[in-house]
Amino acid sequence: MSSTALGAEKAIIFISDAHEKFYYEKLKEVRYQDVYHKALVYCLGISDDTRRNIKSIYDFKTGNVKTECLHEGWQTTRDKTVMRKLDTLVGDFPDTYKLIEQNEVSRTYSFLKSYVSYRKPRTVSTEQREWARQMMIAKNRVKKD
Repeated sequence: MSSTALGAEKAIIFISDAHEKFYYEKLKEVRYQDVYHKALVYCLGISDDTRRNIKSIYDFKTGNVKTECLHEGWQTTRDKTVMRKLDTLVGDFPDTYKLIEQNEVSRTYSFLKSYVSYRKPRTVSTEQREWARQMMIAKNRVKKD
């Protein structure tokens, strides 16, 4: 799943065969073959959802990103942990996080995009974990006294 793009100095790492296929097919359709468009096509190809909905995200005729796609229903998460966290945020901060629609199958939330952060979780060493555990034990002892 690693191949070198035309003109690239380093190999491009694709997460799947579908991602790689999408990249090379859609790169031919965008208006320009510059670094910006290569990065855009690469990023839009990572997720199955964005690959499936590319026509609602990007206008191949004008070369513009369709920002209205941010409000379309296909942007979802199936991760139950994320859903529980969102429910907690709605309860704790109702002015910031809003549950705007709910039915038997799904829930729709509203909050600022700048509040979303997708990153690797930080690595915690065994020593850090033990230190944190000891701190919690000490705090719990103080509460009991």
